[in-house]
Amino acid sequence: MSENSKTYKEELTTKMHSEFTVSNDTDKKHRAFSAITSMRSLDYSIDQVAELYNVSKNDIEKYLPEYDLLTE
Repeated sequence: MSENSKTYKEELTTKMHSEFTVSNDTDKKHRAFSAITSMRSLDYSIDQVAELYNVSKNDIEKYLPEYDLLTE
């Protein structure tokens, strides 16, 4: 390493880490969207994707209309 190089800590501070978090609702929506994508592209059932993505069937159904609007 050259003298001009700086050494940076690999660890994130608590403040820095909090900038990368999402709300529970956003996390649930992301998991539902991923589940819907898998359900449609891999021909999985709603029960299969609900278990795989740890999201309720109700949440998947809740986000289906929004997903469809975004993927038209």
